[in-house]
Amino acid sequence: MRTLHFIFNRLMVLWLIACSLVAFFAPKPFLFLKPSLLWLLAAVLFFMGLTLEWSDIGRIFKRPIGLIVGIVAKWIIVPLVAYLCAVIFFSSNPQLAAGVIMDGSTPSGVSANLFTFLSGGTVALSVSMSAINTLISPLLTPGATAMLAHHFVHVSAKSIFIQMVQVVLVPVLLGLILRSVFRKAVTTVQSALPVLSAITLDLIVLDLVASGALTIAKNADVIPKIIMVTCIQIIVTLALGYAVGKVFKLPTADRKAIMFEVGIYNSGLGAALAATNIGALASLPALANTIFNLIIGALVTAYFAYKNSKSSATDTPSMPTAVSE
Repeated sequence: MRTLHFIFNRLMVLWLIACSLVAFFAPKPFLFLKPSLLWLLAAVLFFMGLTLEWSDIGRIFKRPIGLIVGIVAKWIIVPLVAYLCAVIFFSSNPQLAAGVIMDGSTPSGVSANLFTFLSGGTVALSVSMSAINTLISPLLTPGATAMLAHHFVHVSAKSIFIQMVQVVLVPVLLGLILRSVFRKAVTTVQSALPVLSAITLDLIVLDLVASGALTIAKNADVIPKIIMVTCIQIIVTLALGYAVGKVFKLPTADRKAIMFEVGIYNSGLGAALAATNIGALASLPALANTIFNLIIGALVTAYFAYKNSKSSATDTPSMPTAVSE
């Protein structure tokens, strides 16, 4: 299983790039996946649900400050940054503008928990925020998208809500229930869930790129701009997420968890929703985000890991001192 983890999870960025290129240059073999797009997305969320505990959601009552700050920051900062990017860079291209907003209105990606762990952040806080943000996203994603994107295209909040209930809420709750009822069986297969999630995400990228290959080819001139805007969007939201934690004087470990919760997007969901509700062109920002979220997140994680190791190396154990009575 370690080998599979290395191949599919540690090398995920390479797989996503490879799948994008293969599907773009040879789309026909992958067009059969198109009717399965929402089912594949539901599978990823189901695998996530199998990794969660009801206690992850219950922590909101035990440690509310960091949790509330992270959740509120996620649903205010990210949609607003996405809207500003859409207005500044894509005001003349309504579909791309709406796609940027759709991507910025999704819950956090599952890699937020991994990056939090590797950077020395508070994992329990990260998992709790991700679980709650995912469960409330069927209400907030359609509302945020419809409110901010209506300047560019018509978006049906009702249609997005129904889709998100089907592909997010139901699969996550089903995973939570199955884990509670069949805990031993789920624990047995839990180590395989990240691999299955990575493979399913690869299939989603193959599906989206193959279906939109013609659209991508016609708009190849805007790809560099999409990548630039995507990187700006990610870096700004990561920085603001960390800054919010600092403003509220939260511990550094909590700031890291909030930073990744705010700056790491569920772009697979964003791409699928954009392609289904707006058009193939609208899915390009989220597809770019799928790749660059991982790259930038990994770079930030590496920086904090280096900083943590350097700090540990400079710390020297102090000698015990006598205490006078």
